[in-house]
Amino acid sequence: MVFLHISSYIAKVNRHKLMSSCSYVLKNKQTDLVSLCTYVLIFCSLCLVGCGDGSCYDNGSAVPMARFYQSGTTTQVNPTGMTVSAIGAPGDTLLVNNATVSDLHLPLRVSTGSTQWLMTFAASDGTTVTDTVTIAYHPVEYFASVECGAMYYFDITGVTHTDNMIDSVVVSQPRVTHVDQVNLRIYLPTN
Repeated sequence: MVFLHISSYIAKVNRHKLMSSCSYVLKNKQTDLVSLCTYVLIFCSLCLVGCGDGSCYDNGSAVPMARFYQSGTTTQVNPTGMTVSAIGAPGDTLLVNNATVSDLHLPLRVSTGSTQWLMTFAASDGTTVTDTVTIAYHPVEYFASVECGAMYYFDITGVTHTDNMIDSVVVSQPRVTHVDQVNLRIYLPTN
């Protein structure tokens, strides 16, 4: 019986020592955990706030997209043997050279209120037919991000064209943004 009391007493003492040492360890571990969490929080904050990837994946300016349709219908056509170049722009302005075109992205100049494009179509008899398309617009500057800086979108105010091959041009979406959408519908005759 004395043996049971002694072993019970030893168990209580050991349990008390164990609990005391656990509370000491927990207290010290809690301090270490708080320090670790503080360092992780500071590191993540620096990464998120102070660091960008240093690059900008957007174009500096939005670019309108033109799509070709059969006159009087909503049927899309893809002209073959087409050449497209800018008129009066500095440098190499050849956008498409004797190719089949489904969608055509026509960059606009920020420094002017209009851009002219020379569109040459290959006719079925081997000759070429040329039209001029003039897009009038207002450039609108906006701040995109720290990496990208200032960019532009455009509000198309009107389109004029010659009618050697092109029947009509309709502005389907006047606001040109970085969203890939059809801004101009260019209608061509069926033959």
